[in-house]
Amino acid sequence: MTKNTQRVVEYQLVTEQINGKYAAKSLGKGNYASVYEAKATRPNGSEKLDVEEVVAAKLYLDDATDDYQDVFAHEIEHLKALGSHHHIIGLRRIHEEYPPSFVCETCGLVFHCAECPDCQSGLENGEFNRANPSLRCQGVQRHAFYKKHEDDLTKLASKRSCGHAGPVRFINFLFRPCIFMELLHLNLQEVLENLRTQKPQRGHSINRGDENDDNWRRQKFLMYIWILCQAAEGLAYVHQKERSHGDLSPENIMVKVDAPPYSYRFGAYPIHNTCLIDLGEARSLKDPCRTRPIRGKLNFVAPEKMIRQSSLPSSVQITPESGPFKVGGLSLIHI
Repeated sequence: MTKNTQRVVEYQLVTEQINGKYAAKSLGKGNYASVYEAKATRPNGSEKLDVEEVVAAKLYLDDATDDYQDVFAHEIEHLKALGSHHHIIGLRRIHEEYPPSFVCETCGLVFHCAECPDCQSGLENGEFNRANPSLRCQGVQRHAFYKKHEDDLTKLASKRSCGHAGPVRFINFLFRPCIFMELLHLNLQEVLENLRTQKPQRGHSINRGDENDDNWRRQKFLMYIWILCQAAEGLAYVHQKERSHGDLSPENIMVKVDAPPYSYRFGAYPIHNTCLIDLGEARSLKDPCRTRPIRGKLNFVAPEKMIRQSSLPSSVQITPESGPFKVGGLSLIHI
């Protein structure tokens, strides 16, 4: 019998030094989740050689309110339903309960704590308290550990494999949902800011043209159009799957940037690909219309989403036309 040596892909958050101390490498923070850079290690067919891919980890916040749990669950649901498309953020893996995770500030080791340090029973989330979340063990004594109690943090950090006894920095204190996704570099707002100021955004820069050069200004305009065309193509795919994105804005249109040097020939831009992200406000077009609190920017909200629910006729529905309205808003404001 042939022994099965297949290994699963392993995902690990990436750390960086900030003022001499290690922390998880943050890519941004929203209303209900933080995004970190992560590394996916997968076997490529050789026992001795692994292939690594840099990805993004979207991790639910410890102090996010209950209504955002539904938003996060909706995002996972829609990502699964949409499947693979080159203009929709690529889903890699879903962890329904990503364990409490910490970073050793001394060496940068990322370690998880899923067992009680007192009795080695499994840990679980305690009663939710936004001000001071807690963990409880599943053993008979039900040991409790609180996020803002220094002694409890020291106990949880005592089993780290590096052997250091110095301080740690938590990534998530509670068991939280986590999505590992394709890593993209800049959102549309950052692209525009980079092109306007010629300053790198989050370590990436795409501006290599001369603002006094008519050809460069033409190429920059065409680059804007190209990004919006790709975003519209992704939106068309969402509608083809009978869904509405619900929160299309410059922050939710991401691009992957090619490495320099760049060639600004017609149709050859440093933008490798454009993807739509953040599907937490998406909804199925088959469902009856249900208005929800508006969390997006009002500049990009379709008029029918701003009508009070009490005055919304039962026959009115959120339709695919809500998405193109936002693309039109992006065009008017940014081009």
